[in-house]
Amino acid sequence: IACPWGGPAETVRHGETGLHVNPLDSGALAASILRLAGDPGLRAKLAAAGATAAGAYLAPRFVERVERVYDKIFERV
Repeated sequence: IACPWGGPAETVRHGETGLHVNPLDSGALAASILRLAGDPGLRAKLAAAGATAAGAYLAPRFVERVERVYDKIFERV
C-alpha cells in the first residue's frame, strides 16, 4: 500500500504491484489493509508482480539502463 505520488507512484502500480491510497484518507487506508488481509490470492499476486518489478532496480540492471542512456547521448554527439 503506497501513496500515489512521487517515487511510490513510479514503482507501485495500482492493482498490479500494490495498492494506492491517498495518505490523507484513513478510511481508504483501512479498507486497503482489510482488502489485503482478506484476500490471500491478491496478496500473492501483488507480491509476485512486485518482486519481478523490483528486479529493474537491482544494481546490475540499473547500471545497464544508465549505460544505455549514456550510449544514446554519445551517439548524438
